[in-house]
Amino acid sequence: IFIEITNSQENRKTGKQENRTTGQQDHRTTGPQKNSMNLKTIREKLADFSSYLDSPEGSDALFLYELPQPFQQHWNLEASDKKAMYLSCFQNSHTRRFWKREAFRPLEAMTLFWELDADYTANMFRDLFREALPVDGRIGRFVFHCDQMLAIYRKANPSSIFNSHYHEQDYWMVSLYLTMQFPGEYALYPDKAFRKNLEFFQAKPMPTSMPDLERYFKVARTLYKLMENEADLIEKHQNRLQPNRHYTDRCLLLVYEFLCFTADERLVP
Repeated sequence: IFIEITNSQENRKTGKQENRTTGQQDHRTTGPQKNSMNLKTIREKLADFSSYLDSPEGSDALFLYELPQPFQQHWNLEASDKKAMYLSCFQNSHTRRFWKREAFRPLEAMTLFWELDADYTANMFRDLFREALPVDGRIGRFVFHCDQMLAIYRKANPSSIFNSHYHEQDYWMVSLYLTMQFPGEYALYPDKAFRKNLEFFQAKPMPTSMPDLERYFKVARTLYKLMENEADLIEKHQNRLQPNRHYTDRCLLLVYEFLCFTADERLVP
C-alpha cells in the first residue's frame, strides 16, 4: 500500500477530508505514484524506532528538544535591542553546532544584519513566519533579503571576512528558525537523511541537488501523523522528556530524529 503525501496545514485550511487511519487524503493505490510513500516500509521503520526509544540510546537525542523553549521564551521583534534578543534565543546544553561550526557561521552573519538595519531584519523574519503565505515563497524571499543585506554590508566593509550569510546552505538555518517558532509544523532539514529515506520508502527521489523544503515539511507532517497512530510511540517519546527543559507539545523534531535514525546519520552535521 502506498500513501499520498499531502499538506496537513492546507487540509485544515481548506477543509479537505482526511483519512481517519493515516490522517491523509484517501488516495491509496497498489503502486508508487508521483508523490507517495510505501506504508508497509514506513511502519516497519517506525517499529524499529519505537524500540530505539525504549533503549538507553533513546536518550541521546534529547538535546534536540531543548531548541524551541529558549526561542519561544525570548523571541520578540518589538524588543529595543533586537540583536541581543536574537542571540538569547539560541541555547543548547549539548552543542552549538546547530548554528556554529567550521565554515558555517549564520548566527554571526545575522548579528551583522541586526546592526546594519534592525527594522529591516525584523521584517525579514515577520515575512518568514507569516503562515498565511506559501512556505517556499517565504524561504526564497528570506534568503534573497539575506543576499541583499550581505551585499550592503560588504560594500560598507570591503575587508570583512564575511562573504556568505550561510542561510542558503541546505537551508538548514532557515529550517531551524521555522522549527523553533512553529515546532508542531516544521522540523530541521536533514538533506542526506531525507534523500536516503525517500529511497527507503520508494518515494519519488529529489530531482536535483537543491533542497526541497516544501516537500520535506509535507513528508514530515505525514510521518508524524503515522507516528501518532503507532501504539505507544508518542507516549514513549513523551516519557523521555523533562518538562522544565524540553519542549513537550507536538514537535516535528521527532520526525527529524526518526529520519536520522533510519538513515544512520548524525543528528547534527
